[in-house]
Amino acid sequence: MRLSLFRSGKKAQDRSSTGLSWYAIVGLLLFLPVALVIGSVLFGENSIFGIMSSSKVDQSTLAGFNALVAQPNRARNYEGGLVVKLLNEESTKSFDQTYLSVHNKNILIAFDTEWPTEAHQSRSDNFIIYKPDECQDMACICLYHGKLDKDERNKHVYACERFEGNIKFATVFYDGSEKDLKKGCGAVREGFEAGTTISGERFAYAIFYGSSKECGDWGSVWSYVEKHVKKADGSGDNVEAHILITPADTKTDNGSGGKYGTEERKKQIV
Repeated sequence: MRLSLFRSGKKAQDRSSTGLSWYAIVGLLLFLPVALVIGSVLFGENSIFGIMSSSKVDQSTLAGFNALVAQPNRARNYEGGLVVKLLNEESTKSFDQTYLSVHNKNILIAFDTEWPTEAHQSRSDNFIIYKPDECQDMACICLYHGKLDKDERNKHVYACERFEGNIKFATVFYDGSEKDLKKGCGAVREGFEAGTTISGERFAYAIFYGSSKECGDWGSVWSYVEKHVKKADGSGDNVEAHILITPADTKTDNGSGGKYGTEERKKQIV
């Protein structure tokens, strides 16, 4: 049965209109790719034409982003991405693990609630990285597609997820001498306190580049995510959550695991 907003009792007219409809559909399909290319050139990659005509973020990177920030789904008994899940837990210290994937020209950055604007946060880009407007005055995790722009904070932002409360993010800092270790691209940071400690370690801003000459390619990394809730310095009863995102040990590390200290961290929490 053919459904239509306009009904006709003449079969000849029905056949004629159906034929014209097919011609219109075929013409549209042939014209659409050309329109997208022209629109992308005229309006740029941030327009609807640019978004539709480029693949933007690969599915693996998008899955890694969601593994941290996806919202809970009670109907499916899903507690949400790890950062969401840990922040919703009542315990002051907790952890979990997941694959974090960042590939190609993509960049993942976890912004503190109070983000510094007077220091360089990245080892790859020698300029201050400002929080996108989408974060407002909240902590957030953002996914970028393309090189960061020192003059335009919102350029190349693909998606951001905001978090309520006073939150700080970090990863473990590796100075580059550990050639076989995966590492983020953040510069050394102060004011972060993990719930667990490994002797001699320092922390860096949680910035992960899919591709970087200075920091190496992140790729897909089995990652450890830890929450530590503590009283904010000099703020009475106010508390802040410190979230650590760093590579985790796997069974293939040196044959038995241990080079990232994950098992030692687990013992300190459990």
